[in-house]
Amino acid sequence: MDTFEGLECYVYAKTVKKPEDSVYGKQVEWVRKDGFLPVRTVYYDKELKELKILEFTDLRGSSIENAKYAWKIQVRNVQDGHRTEMVRLWLSLDTDLDPKYTTTDFLKKSIQLYNHPADMWKMWEEARKKVSFDVFDKKPGT
Repeated sequence: MDTFEGLECYVYAKTVKKPEDSVYGKQVEWVRKDGFLPVRTVYYDKELKELKILEFTDLRGSSIENAKYAWKIQVRNVQDGHRTEMVRLWLSLDTDLDPKYTTTDFLKKSIQLYNHPADMWKMWEEARKKVSFDVFDKKPGT
């Protein structure tokens, strides 16, 4: 157990099943206990040296559905100092996304690329029992 921005998080590492399927050797993820939202990922190169840090901050609720979304996403390359920051200005929900991208089979394909920790599903089930979503009316830039 660890914290990120004062929130309790599960922390777990995952490795790629087939090294040729990824440019990364390992990923360590911080996932909030209260809803299983990913908030931080540290990526390691093939030599297992820290490479990039991805952070999701400024999480806000949606008035349309009971979910939270990151309004600020930052990726830092710790090896070369490069940084990319994305700030969400608006959010469109219920769009015409092809349903094939939201099927269980599609999600299983992405999950199958990694060796997840054995207790990940236990963490997920525990988090689902404790989910509490606050809806914020905070506007971008405030």
